[in-house]
Amino acid sequence: MSSSRSLDTLDPFKFEIMTRRMGHEAVLRSVDVALSSSLSSVKLNVVVIKGLNDAEVLDFVELTKTKALSVRFIEFMPFTGRFGYRT
Repeated sequence: MSSSRSLDTLDPFKFEIMTRRMGHEAVLRSVDVALSSSLSSVKLNVVVIKGLNDAEVLDFVELTKTKALSVRFIEFMPFTGRFGYRT
């Protein structure tokens, strides 16, 4: 069994801006709990947004050196409404 979490920034202040809520520490704790469980894999989904969290990509990669974690980078695709995605 595996588990996935979403965390787009390692910065608590940016987390509140991006999610419009508190809870950065809770997400980090849930990742640690998942890693210490009997799950076969733990995945961290990261939506990368140019100019906001793109400078943190290498920091997320560094996490994989010390934790049994897979990080999946997801491209941010702004949606403009009924006509689809902006390019």
